[in-house]
Amino acid sequence: MLNYTCYICDFRTEDRKAYISHVKEVHGEFIKRHVLAHKYGGVVPVCKECGAEVAFNEKQIDFNSYCVNHKKLAQIEWSKNNGFGAKMDPKQNLGKTKEDFEFLRRKSESMMGKGVKVFSPEEIKENTAKRLATEAERGSRILKDEKWERWCAESLKRGMRVVSARTEKTQLKDDVTFRCEICGNESRGSLMMFCQNRKEQTFGCKICTHRQIAEKNGNFFRKTEGPWNEFISKVRTDLKLEVLTPYKDYVNNQQKLEVLCLNCGKTSFKNSCSLRSGNRCYFCSKQGKSAWEAIVKSAIESKGYVVLDHVRLGRKEIDLLVDTGGRRVGIELNGLYWHCELEKEPGYHVNKYLAAEKEGISLLQFFEDEWRDHPELVTNTIIAELGGLRTIPISSCSVSVEQEPTLFYEENCLLGSPRKSHCSVTIRLDGEIIAAISIRPATISKHGSELFEISRYVTKPGLFVQGGLEAAIKMFKCLTFPTPMSGLIYGQNLRFGAGEQFEEAGFVLVERSEADYSYTDFENRFSRFSYKATTTQTERERAEQDQVFKIFGVGSKIFVRKI
Repeated sequence: MLNYTCYICDFRTEDRKAYISHVKEVHGEFIKRHVLAHKYGGVVPVCKECGAEVAFNEKQIDFNSYCVNHKKLAQIEWSKNNGFGAKMDPKQNLGKTKEDFEFLRRKSESMMGKGVKVFSPEEIKENTAKRLATEAERGSRILKDEKWERWCAESLKRGMRVVSARTEKTQLKDDVTFRCEICGNESRGSLMMFCQNRKEQTFGCKICTHRQIAEKNGNFFRKTEGPWNEFISKVRTDLKLEVLTPYKDYVNNQQKLEVLCLNCGKTSFKNSCSLRSGNRCYFCSKQGKSAWEAIVKSAIESKGYVVLDHVRLGRKEIDLLVDTGGRRVGIELNGLYWHCELEKEPGYHVNKYLAAEKEGISLLQFFEDEWRDHPELVTNTIIAELGGLRTIPISSCSVSVEQEPTLFYEENCLLGSPRKSHCSVTIRLDGEIIAAISIRPATISKHGSELFEISRYVTKPGLFVQGGLEAAIKMFKCLTFPTPMSGLIYGQNLRFGAGEQFEEAGFVLVERSEADYSYTDFENRFSRFSYKATTTQTERERAEQDQVFKIFGVGSKIFVRKI
């Protein structure tokens, strides 16, 4: 599998679509221009054989090495480099060497810096014209009966019947008329587009496709009446809106529901998705501003900070932005439905984080269930990132190794208590726990052997223990473990901060991991370990069975410190 690396920043991925989306959303460039400008200096590369300007390969996200007239040479070179020459075509290059094959001789000389042919501008222009003529001829190739019938059968499998009749001059680039077998709607499409992208592009009726998506989403409420009652109760409590549309008339989440504002008494129409995302009354509330934003904004402003809402970030926007003068902190709340894999690509949150980082903004991202279940912890995490903490020196505290303080982790950490922890060091002030550090044997071995992982470092809200991390490390060094401990490793979840305190404590950044993920049923999130593959089912099959979907995070920064 290809590994795509951005030419501007450190973004890496194996997902082709995620890479294209990153280039477009973060850097504002189309992928062809991006590769041309940053890899080839704005000059279109030429064919190794004839000097014609080569075409851009959308699948490889790079320019071809040869033009279409010398595509066979590219196949020979590929098969030679990948060891499949004998399997593909024994006559291509089997037994040929640079002594008896001209192409291999020139390739060998080129790699050694000798015999490299230099093409004149006239040659490049002439051969480029030949290349374009060849591509145009291939694009206007007349279809034969056998290929036409095969294509029509494939289209019919997708529910679209070809109405147009094939003539003697029907070509790939011609448009034909389709009729949907479900609703009878007719539309037109290009034969060439279908033949080039039939494996990736779904040919189907737009009307029926949209209806099927709406019906699928509407099943969330149609299973039982219980979720509907919980939904209207939550809307009434959080948004001060009364849903007037009865349950029996509900069709899907695109349907406009009639709602009555309990504050101003006016009625309006909103779909269930907008209500679930916090869209309040049009008349007495600022449209597009959810309830949680007002609460968080008020809490931060009470600390003396200036908060801006809906700040533009390229083509996107940040919910809240706090500018302290020394640093800028962005805050976002991501709904579980609108930010799962059904609506957002895997790299969406990472791309937004990188775009904010490029602008000098520390972006905090919280999920809907975190704010719903632990609003105080979310607010405290934001205040901590802004630097509004009371500092307590470690000399005023007592440090000891104790049993895992599970309740302390549950009450003060959004991630909850750690799994399979080995031991914990607790820091107390006047007998009360104000900080706890938990470690366990590391599951990541590529950064060194005999490492132990700091699975949690949690402090009381509003407090910063100066020297607390260093004191805990000294305590760990004095303990006896089943295996030797050569160092500590820590993964900072980038949704909650960048981990500056670990860098200050002597930890070294060794890696930025890819986006993590969990599963959601649109109401709660579940660890991906809950859906591990079994002997009979894959992870995806188990998730589909429970009707849960992936929701991606931002990833982590991995820090290591040798001791």
